[in-house]
Amino acid sequence: MEQVRDALATDRAVQHDVLGSFAACSKVSSDTCLEEISRAIGGGHFLADKPDNPSLSAMSIVLARDGHVGRVPNADPWLAVLKGGRGPASDALRLAVARALAREAPTYGRALKTELEARTLLRIVGATIPGACATYVALGEGIELKTMKPEDTPDHSACVHKDLSRREGPGPR
Repeated sequence: MEQVRDALATDRAVQHDVLGSFAACSKVSSDTCLEEISRAIGGGHFLADKPDNPSLSAMSIVLARDGHVGRVPNADPWLAVLKGGRGPASDALRLAVARALAREAPTYGRALKTELEARTLLRIVGATIPGACATYVALGEGIELKTMKPEDTPDHSACVHKDLSRREGPGPR
């Protein structure tokens, strides 16, 4: 876990040596792959709802190396780690998310003026924040509103409303 954190804090060559030693994960195989990496690090099962150190390290590796976070059902435990987690695995996750967002900063680091720009931001959020709302992911992947189930649209999605009501969120407006 310390090697993962330290690799993410250094240059690309070191990252490749450390992160490249684990199985590569496609978005399709991310569930199985996160499990494999968690076990290879010395943990048990990959824990999406209450991430332990091997799970945090596995997520960090997949995000930093493969450019996505897979599909975990709930952002809350991951956001809690990003905000206040302690130790090398929590640091690794923060570094992986920060690096991923920094890579995308030229794309989202300005006012959004078009629907395409907003969808691009949603794609970035879905790819970089573990447990990001499935509605964001779908819209970021180009799914049209008219083809979505009513309960999954932004106006009705439970996870969108939860994010809007967060202390840091903009509220229902």
